[in-house]
Amino acid sequence: MLKSSALRIIRSFSKEEMTEFDDFLKSPYFNKKSGVIKLYNEVKKYYPDFTNENLEKEKLWNKLYPDKKFSYGVMKNLIFDITKLAEQFIAQQEFFTDEIQECACLYKSLNDRNLLNLMDIKENLLKKKFSDGNLKNVKIPVENYFYYRSRINGIKIVKNMSEGFDIDYTESEYMEIFFICGLLIDLIIYNHSMHELNFLDKTKNEKILVSQEVLNLLSPEQFEKILNKIKKHSEVYYKLLNCYYLAFMAFRNLENAEWYFKFKDFFFKNISELPVLTIRDLDIFLENTFAVIKDKSFKREIELIEIYEFRHKNNLILDKYSMFPSLELIPWFLIFIHKNNLREYEEFIEFYKDKFNGFEKDNMMLLIEAVNLFLRSEFKNSYNIVSKINLRNFIAKNFLKRFTLLILYEMNEYEMFLYASDSLKHFSKYTELVNNFNIASANAFCKNIDKLFKYKVNPNAVDLKLLEEEIKTNSLVLKSWFLRKLDELKY
Repeated sequence: MLKSSALRIIRSFSKEEMTEFDDFLKSPYFNKKSGVIKLYNEVKKYYPDFTNENLEKEKLWNKLYPDKKFSYGVMKNLIFDITKLAEQFIAQQEFFTDEIQECACLYKSLNDRNLLNLMDIKENLLKKKFSDGNLKNVKIPVENYFYYRSRINGIKIVKNMSEGFDIDYTESEYMEIFFICGLLIDLIIYNHSMHELNFLDKTKNEKILVSQEVLNLLSPEQFEKILNKIKKHSEVYYKLLNCYYLAFMAFRNLENAEWYFKFKDFFFKNISELPVLTIRDLDIFLENTFAVIKDKSFKREIELIEIYEFRHKNNLILDKYSMFPSLELIPWFLIFIHKNNLREYEEFIEFYKDKFNGFEKDNMMLLIEAVNLFLRSEFKNSYNIVSKINLRNFIAKNFLKRFTLLILYEMNEYEMFLYASDSLKHFSKYTELVNNFNIASANAFCKNIDKLFKYKVNPNAVDLKLLEEEIKTNSLVLKSWFLRKLDELKY
């Protein structure tokens, strides 16, 4: 059973869910097979790892039926049954966390059974619980929320018409607002996801996005009209939809950072009124736009710090499981090297130290120590750690190669720098995620460190001034570090 789907699902349960699943299995409505309960009672002894050899099929059988010969068919059926029940359990858990969906299903069921009085009672609850001001407490994707609100209003309108009442145009207008908000937000999210898939497509074939074509049918002027109509009914819905609209426009206009700043400013200003899942959506949109913006006047380093400090301040660093995916440390390394502030770095790591997890965790823990030593100016020790790190993730490996060049410069190891520089350029050129920006960025990074090496040996005030102007005006990763090194060469 060690490799079964059932065990993989059960392994994901929290302690509370383990108890709830126990109750679930004992409910005759869901399960009438005592063998499944017995199997679970044995399995749960090995929580949370579930790696013990006693979870092998034959050994479990001997616990369940000590006086019977092992039957592969019976054991297979038991595992199949517990798998289906585990799937039903997590589906039920998902359903009951989606309160508006549950309410919509109940509303439809009451209507289908002609229980109209009960519907009226539920209507009062709906208006109170799902008022505009409570939108920030919604714990499901807002596009789903709007879909179910639209569905509920539609049922109410049909019910009233069937009873001979006049059409309530306020209800019909809200139904349309819910539908339009949900449709446009869903379309923008889907379009953004498809752009991400295109970026990761190894074939590099440009896909024609139907979602993009649909959104392009709406000019900015037309979208503004829609937003203004929604604003008349609900300031909250207007702010929500406008955030997604500005996110879409920012990603569509990468050559001009003006839309990026409109989006960022509006999002930051209205974050207190937005649901958690919406905030996470918009945070991803902001980061993705920041990563690929092409405006040459864009001050990338300053923006990086502002975005990530905003995340830290608004508890957006941890994922939905309250963990810190270790690969998310890369931008923080850049920020603290930019700031050159050891105390802040150590406070930050101390604050999150028990939360790091995920892919590449062991290597990232080594990198945490290497950056710490770098900020302490213990460059040789930092290099010794860096030499042991073997990362697979592209972004992490890209940072590691650049960070190594910084260390070698501080160590004044020019020959080693040349080899490491060639490695970075080769990596940037032949990686699967290659694009012209990566190549140009890597070349500029290596070229400017090479110049620093040469000016360290033979400083020239005129050349240093020219290099300083070049670094200030061009887009360069860790620009502040380069400027600090130039200042050191001046004196």
